[in-house]
Amino acid sequence: MIILKILYILVFFSFSFSSDIQKEVKQINPHVSLVIHEFLINDFFANTGKITGVGKSDLLDYNWSLLNPRIEILKDQALFFAEINVKHDLFSFTRDVEGSVKVVYNEEKNLIIVSVDEADLILDVDLFGKNILLGEIDIAKYFSKDFTYEGIKPFNNEVDFTLPNTKKKRIKVNTKQYELILLEDMIQLNAEFIFDQDIE
Repeated sequence: MIILKILYILVFFSFSFSSDIQKEVKQINPHVSLVIHEFLINDFFANTGKITGVGKSDLLDYNWSLLNPRIEILKDQALFFAEINVKHDLFSFTRDVEGSVKVVYNEEKNLIIVSVDEADLILDVDLFGKNILLGEIDIAKYFSKDFTYEGIKPFNNEVDFTLPNTKKKRIKVNTKQYELILLEDMIQLNAEFIFDQDIE
């Protein structure tokens, strides 16, 4: 019985160690990292202009305006937050808005793209003793202009220099792989390069 328990412990630790190795293999060894802080993106959103609209329901029309749009970047996810103020002659109220944010890296265009993916809000109000549905607003469509930022490129595609024997050596630098990760309050893009050399 004791021997079986020892074997079980050895197998368990062997499996755990193997899993850790596999996780490490998947990670890249970045030569360069680019960090974008969330306050840069929020400054961009703050300067996109005032977002307002007019809503219509079966009973009445109303005006609305979006306040303090912002994103919060957490580990492995990004969220959208704002407040919406709704006004009519008979009422005025403010509600919280929450949504999701998509953060992707387009390798072909070498762009980090941040976009408000989804932020739907159903508005209702209690009036004359009844709950009146005002309508649904798709806030995300008002952020049609994505935040984009250029990614990482090799410092030089080719580097040439002459060796002591007068032969020329050329080192070509290409991107091996990228890794985009979300951390607390920031987006980080890592790049690992590959070096090939020719001697003429």
